[in-house]
Order: sequence, then C-alpha cells, then structure tokens
Amino acid sequence: MKYLKKFNEELKSSTYTSAANKLNYRHPVRSKALTDFSTIRLKEEELESERLKLEAEKLRNDKKYTEWKENIKRYSPFGLFNFTLTPKNGESFTDSFYLMVTHWYDGDEDIKNNTDIFLNLSYFLIPKDDEGSEKLSKFDWDYDDGITKHIWRGWLKIHLNEYDCNVEKLELDGTDNYDGRIEITDRSTALKFKRLMMGIFTSKEYPDYIGSEYPSLYNRLEGTLAESGISSDYGLEMSQIANYINTITVNSLYKTN
Repeated sequence: MKYLKKFNEELKSSTYTSAANKLNYRHPVRSKALTDFSTIRLKEEELESERLKLEAEKLRNDKKYTEWKENIKRYSPFGLFNFTLTPKNGESFTDSFYLMVTHWYDGDEDIKNNTDIFLNLSYFLIPKDDEGSEKLSKFDWDYDDGITKHIWRGWLKIHLNEYDCNVEKLELDGTDNYDGRIEITDRSTALKFKRLMMGIFTSKEYPDYIGSEYPSLYNRLEGTLAESGISSDYGLEMSQIANYINTITVNSLYKTN
C-alpha cells in the first residue's frame, strides 16, 4: 500500500482492490477512493484486452487472406472443380472451387508386418472469390484451415505380395471431418479430377502445399515410397499408381442420379 502514491499508476485493478480492502476499517474514505479507481482500472483492462483480441484476430485474418490468395495463384492453373455441398441441417449448394491435394506420411507403418499399405491424401476446397468464401464460412467445419476448407481424407490402398505389390483402390471419404456430404457435381468435373490425380503421379507440375520442403506433390509422394521401402523392396513406381487411376471409371467418382 505504501507504493500507491497516486491513482494514475499502471497497476492491476486487483492491486487497488486489495489495498482498499485493507484500508476499509480504519480509512473508509481512502478505501472507497481506491475501490472506485479499481473499478475504472478494471474497465480499462477489459477494453485493452478486447482491443488486443481484435488486433490478434485481424492479424490472423490477414494471414489467412494472404494464404488464400497465394493458394489461388498456386492451384488455379489446374482449373475449377464443381462440388455440391449438403450440410445435415441446411440447404445444399453447388459452386466452383480450386482444389488443393496434400499427402502426409508419419513413418509409423512397418511394411514388413502388413499386407496392406495406404498412401494418405487430403483434399481442400479453395474458394475462387469472396462470395464462395462467404458460402463456406456459414457451415460448421470440424477442420478449418483458414479460408481454405478441408473436405476429404482419402487414400490409395496398396496390397503387398511376397516380392511385389499392386494398387487396389482409391478411396474418397466425402463425410470425413464434415457434418454433411461433399460430392463432385458432374461428369466433366469427375473427368477433370481423374486427370488431375493421374497428373499428380506422372508430373512435377502440381505443387505441394505452402511451406512444404518439397517443390511438388509428386516429389513428396515419391519420397514416401522411397522412405517406406515400397519402391525399393516391392518395385512400386509412381507410373503404376497413375496407370491404376486411369482404370477408374469416371461414373464412380460422382453421383449420377
């Protein structure tokens, strides 16, 4: 209390409240003055806290906006894809989006003790404009990466034989991490999606995500095949995966009715 020389010191409101409580019995006037000033300081602290929150949110939004524009620049050369989104509690809508595909490998799978290995994939919607971004923001996404929205977690199933292996399935989980359905809208988009997936395993043009150490998704996937031993021990090549994707019927990639 002896340090409370004046009321305009930058101390916490709780400091003034504590001092007021100690002075209440012998110095009620001084105690009330401290209590009143404590209330003012508390209000100032609340306002400052709110200002800092808004400032932090603005910085986060600026970063999200910048990354969104960077993603458009990176993935727009591969065209727009039509998707129909149907939330469990709301009206469905169809719009065009750019598509970001990513891959991750945690290194935990021991291929020598498994007969099936999965190449994990994630798919993200990138809205083409502010209107598309506003549509996406109205729905409850369990996984939210800024303005870009995670829509699927898929995988390629690879069956290991004694000396070789074969690609068996491309799985797209349209309900994963989303409270509703996400579907490719039409045949032309399904065909474009199929060609995109083939291109990912045949060329190094399709980029890996922002901040990745890999220049292309091809390089990242190729790195997984090498690190896991699938390419060296079982002879799997990227072109074999592309050849398998080429056998997938377009009708199986979208809802036809």
